[in-house]
Amino acid sequence: FSDESGVRDSTDVHLEGQTSEGVTREFSFNEPSENKYMLVSIGGDFPMELVAWFKVVQPFLVVSARPAAVLGTDIEVKVTDHTGEPVSNATVQYQGNSSVTDSGGLATVRAAQVGSSELTASKVGYVQGSMSVEVLDPATVIEAFTAVVTSLDINPEIVHEAERAIGTAVVVNEGNLSGTFEAGIYVDGSLHATTRIYLGSLESAILTINLGYQSVGAHIVQVGSHADSFIITPWYADDSDLVRMIVRYGGSTTISSANSIPIYQAAKISEGNVAVTLFSIGAISALLASLAITSIFSKEIRESRRRLGVLKTIGAPRAAIRRMVFPQALEASLGGAAIGVALGVILVDRLSSMGIFVLFGHGLRIDFEPTLLLLIMVSAVLISVVSAVATAMQAVGETAIRSIRSLSEEHSEPAKVDDVLGDD
Repeated sequence: FSDESGVRDSTDVHLEGQTSEGVTREFSFNEPSENKYMLVSIGGDFPMELVAWFKVVQPFLVVSARPAAVLGTDIEVKVTDHTGEPVSNATVQYQGNSSVTDSGGLATVRAAQVGSSELTASKVGYVQGSMSVEVLDPATVIEAFTAVVTSLDINPEIVHEAERAIGTAVVVNEGNLSGTFEAGIYVDGSLHATTRIYLGSLESAILTINLGYQSVGAHIVQVGSHADSFIITPWYADDSDLVRMIVRYGGSTTISSANSIPIYQAAKISEGNVAVTLFSIGAISALLASLAITSIFSKEIRESRRRLGVLKTIGAPRAAIRRMVFPQALEASLGGAAIGVALGVILVDRLSSMGIFVLFGHGLRIDFEPTLLLLIMVSAVLISVVSAVATAMQAVGETAIRSIRSLSEEHSEPAKVDDVLGDD
């Protein structure tokens, strides 16, 4: 790990075949910097370097408002932080008036006296933001619709690939006639988007520009006569498996190559397909398990027809038969479920450690998180209960006549009561 000052830290990483390891280091910086970078390099038979660019700043507030307003009118102010996110509960002050921003970072102050004054925004933990706003005498206002872009700010100024920067432009009507202003937004000289803004007399509007999905590098954004720039740094993955996959199949030693994003997207789609497939297999397995358990107990019920028939003949109620059959079926089902879950977890863990599960040429390790284990156990208990209930209902459905008829067919000689009822 190194920057312009030299090597900041280093470590040795031992890797077996088809294995990976994440390495994390934290660094602090004492001086602000506009273009700071951290270089991570690895050696071996296939050396690589990854670079991340960033700024070192103190948290600060950015104030956006129209630069001019008519005496006695309200001035709408938007306060954001250094990343472009709205800041709530910030105190905005102008010409002796103060206001507090809402959840969207918006506040309103009054233009109280003619002249140019400083508009400030402050909040604990942030460097104060400010801008100059001029208050005009109504008698000096132009008799026309004159809309101009007075400012353009892009935050944050450095983003990673596939992240978004947000541009904020202020459009002001310096005349006293209403009209519609069509703003053209240009990125690197090409038209990015257009938007239409209706402005009343001496009214202003804040235009928010979404600058997502641009290519890697520096970009210049222009709205009206104002321009600003931002930088998109190469995309990199902190998931070691995806990094190795992109290097292997991307055909480049640079993981921000043109082939990286499609491979990353394909990996995410494949992970989703695997999850759906595993869920489907689990659902089918649960259904088959329920049918198998019910089938086994159905055989037990058929073999116990004589006992059920005699019990019903002597007046045993349906509830009594359910209470007799359900606990036995549930006990056997839960016992089998416990053994099955334990053996299944051991088997999957063993197969996973052997590298049986492979996606895009990389072995996948299946970890049993507490939530997953809880879901498996709850499902096993649910299957056991459903199977036991089905068995009890089947036992209740056996009629006395059918059971006795089955008894007469199975025995040519009269059966003894002790043999029918059994030892129990």
